Amino acid sequence: MLELVLSKDSFLTLFFTFLHEHLTSGPSNITLALSYFEDIGTWEPAARNDVTSALEEFAHYMITQFFLPLRASSAKTPQPTPTSSLSTIQASTPTGTKQRISTLRQDCLVRDHHRCVVTRKFDITEARKRH
Repeated sequence: MLELVLSKDSFLTLFFTFLHEHLTSGPSNITLALSYFEDIGTWEPAARNDVTSALEEFAHYMITQFFLPLRASSAKTPQPTPTSSLSTIQASTPTGTKQRISTLRQDCLVRDHHRCVVTRKFDITEARKRH
């Protein structure tokens, strides 16, 4: 529980000091930032618009500095396609034969789990075999 409180505390410190720095264009700490926002309810509309702009800058900062790098680091590494018996069949069969096309089609269906890559419909021949 203490770790959760500390992480929320760190985030709120970052949030308020970020806004304070962008609104005052000067160095900030959490004490200055909190005292600055203490009477926000009495601010003029122009000052509130400045806060809105600072919030948008903070959102942009979080996206570019945190979420996008996090997303990029979590992407799955592409896996190489396993070698198939197709290469051995191609060596023994002339190009363009019915056997080669049939084998290629079957290998592709197995690779794609018997579904069309365009429509995602299940292969009717395989469905009949299974039922």
